[in-house]
Amino acid sequence: MSTKEPSKEDMAGVPAPDAAVPDTPALEVLGTPVPDGQTAEAPGAMVPDGQTAADQAPEAPVSDTPAPELTAAEARWVALMRRTMPEELRPMLLAPDWYQGMEEAEPQGRCMAWYDLVADRYVLLTVGAFYDGEQTVVGSMHCQCMYLQPDDRCCPSQRFQGSLEEQVARARDWLLWVAHRPVDRREWGGVTTEYRFADDGVGISASGCNALRRLPPRQVVRVPTRVL
Repeated sequence: MSTKEPSKEDMAGVPAPDAAVPDTPALEVLGTPVPDGQTAEAPGAMVPDGQTAADQAPEAPVSDTPAPELTAAEARWVALMRRTMPEELRPMLLAPDWYQGMEEAEPQGRCMAWYDLVADRYVLLTVGAFYDGEQTVVGSMHCQCMYLQPDDRCCPSQRFQGSLEEQVARARDWLLWVAHRPVDRREWGGVTTEYRFADDGVGISASGCNALRRLPPRQVVRVPTRVL
């Protein structure tokens, strides 16, 4: 699988900070800042028909720098995940197929596996698994800088210990669980929409008029999601 560079076209749009709907869980917005002169008119990056987000990413520059290497433990982690992950997770990226900068370790270790959750051809959420040689941490990731966001209420992180086989199995099950979570699209008309997890009502991303989103939506539609 080829490495894809993160780009603004692939990312979820960012609503205004006050996008929370009263009497409902606070809206968690994942995405990149909207450039000057643009508005947050879409909850994520549109993927054209017949193409994937990877097709839209700019071609990686040629570099003389050697590709980063995995430690023996990291290589075993990746091998276990590749061997046991179900078909739904096959589009998921695995280390060392990193974006630039992801080879640097975070406090939780290095990212071993990650994917985008897509609905309506928009990237709603990025999640991943990090391994530091002793334990595995899973959770949501910043959609452009690709670091773990452990306190994100949209998708709180979890920590797994035990044998490497146990850690990989639990990380795999968590990643699959996120991929299967039901998502609703709440609509107010025009570009005013909001995506929420249907199982707990937590907001994922939103766009359009904040004032409209304080009113009951005109309709709520269950939307299919996929791993990208």
